Amino acid sequence: MKRAKLVGCAFGTLPGFALGAATIGQNFSGLTQTSSGLSTNLNAAVAGAIGPTEYAEFVNGGIATYDRNTGSQLQSLSSTAFWTNAGVSSSILASGARSPRILFDATVKRWYAVQVSTENTNNHLLLAVSQSSSASLSAGNWKAIAVAATTSGGTYGFAESPSLGFDANNVYVTSMNQMGAAGESDFSASIFSFAKTSLTSVGGPSALGSHFVYGTSGNIDNLGYQPQAVVTSNSNSTGQHFIAVSNTAFGEINHFSVDGSTESSVDNLTVGLTNYPSSPRQPDGTGYPSPNNGLDPFDDRISNNVYQVGNLIYLVHAIGLPADVTEATQSAIRWDILKVTANGVQPFQEGTIQNPNFDYFQPSIAANANGDVVVGFNRSGPVAGSGEINSFFDVGHTAADGTLTFDDPQRASFSTVGNYHAYKTPDPWSQTASLTVDPTDNSIFWLANEVPTSSSTWGTQITEIQTNTSTVPEPASLALCVPALLWIARRRRSRGA
Repeated sequence: MKRAKLVGCAFGTLPGFALGAATIGQNFSGLTQTSSGLSTNLNAAVAGAIGPTEYAEFVNGGIATYDRNTGSQLQSLSSTAFWTNAGVSSSILASGARSPRILFDATVKRWYAVQVSTENTNNHLLLAVSQSSSASLSAGNWKAIAVAATTSGGTYGFAESPSLGFDANNVYVTSMNQMGAAGESDFSASIFSFAKTSLTSVGGPSALGSHFVYGTSGNIDNLGYQPQAVVTSNSNSTGQHFIAVSNTAFGEINHFSVDGSTESSVDNLTVGLTNYPSSPRQPDGTGYPSPNNGLDPFDDRISNNVYQVGNLIYLVHAIGLPADVTEATQSAIRWDILKVTANGVQPFQEGTIQNPNFDYFQPSIAANANGDVVVGFNRSGPVAGSGEINSFFDVGHTAADGTLTFDDPQRASFSTVGNYHAYKTPDPWSQTASLTVDPTDNSIFWLANEVPTSSSTWGTQITEIQTNTSTVPEPASLALCVPALLWIARRRRSRGA
């Protein structure tokens, strides 16, 4: 074990400084496992983003667009039809595609969508770019490129769990690569950088000016587990930031940057102690302490988008509590803010969102330039009437002294399913969720989460969150950062990507 000193942050409000609750605008059901043309035995892998005229949702099996003013579905396609229309060959799509990501880039007024094809080995990374500011699924509006996701004939023959991010000049994708040789680490991480000028060219996207850094055996022990490319409009002088939880230690966040094909050295940032989240409890009695009969929240990886606003980087992930025991009894949410300085990236603030009566899992985060931060997540618990799995969110506000505090969580869906169990044990929940800032009004955020539609099928809930910034707390209402001594436990991950 190693010991380190951390400036930890505890946040709360004093009486008399209540925060205004956010307002829910559009709130509607998205794609489901049984949607027409979308039949899939995969988990949801929810991805979504808001654009100027519509909301676009991409899940395992299909993609759909919705009118942002009414929530009505405009168009939908299966994943295979989407990529076929965008120009990907049938040979690459013969086994399908999975693990979607989608974002709107307001700086160039284009959409980006990512999946991986599912050939058994040496599969492909699929990247589509809209040809307009609309996410319309009509023929000709999306064009795609397919690149080898791993080195041909290399040890790591299958890439999955892509992340998607961008900065002022490039679009970045990472992948986790499975199927290591005997005796080697099971996973590696690859990094792909695409020049925006090539992706948005009149003739359609190309890989001109791109840089690929293919994963090598054991590189996640250095880079971290499932690195996420930051989403930002910035042009960072030292390259694009990437963030991941450490693959070898609880209580560490790994940061590195990529400039072209050059990776920086990795910063191992000491943060609050973490643990693997426990299996979320449900009213049917499953979940902790019987993880083999309950949901699988995966682990404490950062599985959703990381955002940079100005010189602050916002991230969130699920953790287990207590953090200092072998087996956690509760799933909770840890948020961190990192600060980009002339001397590098440093931990700035962090906090935990939790309630001992419930399990919080699969969190996502987004932030705006006003200091509003929204965290989305799923909540479940052991008591019928309140413990059914649903979509929730929590809105935070930044005070004049820079300190962040959160309101009470708010409910966004009303599922009555208290016994969700999918196609295998333990039951896999969606590996991803989505929160994005509205490009037409940055006080509005849009959330997409998985929710159960029956005891064995999943659906999605899409929610417009209108933040209230008129009652920002005064600095005196906030508890400031206090020093804390934390232990960091060395660990090796055992779960799949």
